[in-house]
Amino acid sequence: MSRRTVDAAADPPLDRGRLVSLDLLRGLVMILMAVDHARYYFSGAHVSPEDMAATNLPLFMTRWITHLCAPAFFFLCGVSIYLSRSRAGSNTSPARSTLARGIWLILLELTLIGFAWTFNPGYSIAGVIWCLGWAMIFVGVLSFTRPVVAFSVGAAMITLHNLLDPLRVADFGRAGWIWSLMHAPWSAHLPWDGQFVVLFPLIPWVGVAALGYGAGALFEQSVEQRRRALLIAGCLMLALFSLLRLTNVYGNPSQPSIDGAMGDFRVPHGANLEYAFIGFLNVEKYPPSFQYLLMTLGVCALLLAAFQRYDDTRRLPAGGSMMRIFGLVPMFYYVLHLFVLHTMALVVAQISGQPHEWLGWGGKFPIASPAAYGYPLPVVYLVTAAALLILYFPCLWFARFKARARSEWVRFL
Repeated sequence: MSRRTVDAAADPPLDRGRLVSLDLLRGLVMILMAVDHARYYFSGAHVSPEDMAATNLPLFMTRWITHLCAPAFFFLCGVSIYLSRSRAGSNTSPARSTLARGIWLILLELTLIGFAWTFNPGYSIAGVIWCLGWAMIFVGVLSFTRPVVAFSVGAAMITLHNLLDPLRVADFGRAGWIWSLMHAPWSAHLPWDGQFVVLFPLIPWVGVAALGYGAGALFEQSVEQRRRALLIAGCLMLALFSLLRLTNVYGNPSQPSIDGAMGDFRVPHGANLEYAFIGFLNVEKYPPSFQYLLMTLGVCALLLAAFQRYDDTRRLPAGGSMMRIFGLVPMFYYVLHLFVLHTMALVVAQISGQPHEWLGWGGKFPIASPAAYGYPLPVVYLVTAAALLILYFPCLWFARFKARARSEWVRFL
């Protein structure tokens, strides 16, 4: 990428009073998200990366780095809502705007995004964008209270929700589908429309967004104050995660939702170092356990602390400029990257003579790829790099368009 392109990516019109550090973290996790989705569409490893009996370190770490994505999305969602309120005036509640944007995200998940995943019209799941929509609505309601209330509610949901693990869908009878949407993922049997796949239940994800809103005031302090606070918070969260993981006292279910995954951290006698390392990091995501959120939010806090240096300068290295552009247009990027990766997988499979029917019309997500399908892990990373290069230029164009646009609807993208 030329220096001219890098400089163009940092044009003053893109600034609009934004904090570069937040855009950098958002952009970084968007890139990591592309790695995970490229793995889904292209990998020939027909095992779950979390399956301790079948995984290996490269495959597990390819999955693990993408665990940072959802926690960062929800936390930054809350921070962004707070900063929008702050810019509009402390007496202004963002409830109306966040309600509209939340509904918009839910509708996108149930229509266009569901189609992008499957190329099957009418198919949808309760994925991350669905849950982000509800999180915006939840934070919008909390915005009528003081930020410390939102922070307390979010922290309580994150910390205490594993106490709900013993509850099962069957315990609620005909209302069990509600509990599936709230805290028990994978399948909700809706009374009016059959089975609905739930990947992101609302608890505790909406609590992460509330935590971000409550922590928003931190990002109005000086760069050095932010850096110090984020560094301390990140170290404390990772220390607590390590303590809980090693002792199995609390915070991760003993029966994980993915077959073969490790619940309690107990390394069998004779297991090698690789097994122990994977087992230590292999915590529950569906729904995200307290240990999972300590681990991922702790890493995100340290990344944000490192990115604070860029809040005082517009000049970034080439990689940082790409990250920031993606971070400026997250929804545009999200929708576009699904179409790009899915189309690439379909075309490559047809050209290489691999099974491609599961990628075309009528495909269902989530679904395991056919046994004869797939490519080695290095191909996944090459595909990711190619997809990012394709995505960069339309995202750069849209970031400039968004900076100039006056219409409120553009902000929804």
